Amino acid sequence: MSLSLVLFAGGCGSSTPPASTARRAARRPSASTLSVSGVRIGELAPDLTLEDQNGRYRTLSEFQGQPLVIFFYPRTTPGECTPDACALRDALARLAQCGARVVGISTDDAFAHRAYRETNALPFDLLSDPDEIAATAYGVPSEMGFITAREIFLLDADGNLVDRWLNLSDIAEVLTAIDALPTSP
Repeated sequence: MSLSLVLFAGGCGSSTPPASTARRAARRPSASTLSVSGVRIGELAPDLTLEDQNGRYRTLSEFQGQPLVIFFYPRTTPGECTPDACALRDALARLAQCGARVVGISTDDAFAHRAYRETNALPFDLLSDPDEIAATAYGVPSEMGFITAREIFLLDADGNLVDRWLNLSDIAEVLTAIDALPTSP
């Protein structure tokens, strides 16, 4: 699978064209190949399909060919997650300049995501992971149906995990990592 995913990212990295569907399927890790702690840096990130805030199903490989920032967060309620989500919102123009996309993931449903997105003027998609499939695949801790940490993952244009941050307080680190991604000749 080719995938560039940054849930808090954007970068002027590689603009490698996406791999063929057959090649993506052959490279997609199965649940049995994931480590206990999820995908590791340098590995191809798992391709998953989740419902967005509008009830539309989105596959992470849709974002292939560009860096992707994935932001896992506990709840779509006011709290410590909101400043992180708003920091991503505020950095979105800079991320878009580098061709990066952002998505957020929590265990909340589409209705809660839609309200949270509108309340905080978030211009990126929020994906619902009620069964904790994405959290498990990426190694994000969860308990009793809720993600218990704020984590940011940066995927390059080929869908490989470049970096991950736990409870990041400054988006500048993500922007620096995106800027360090290789560019096409």
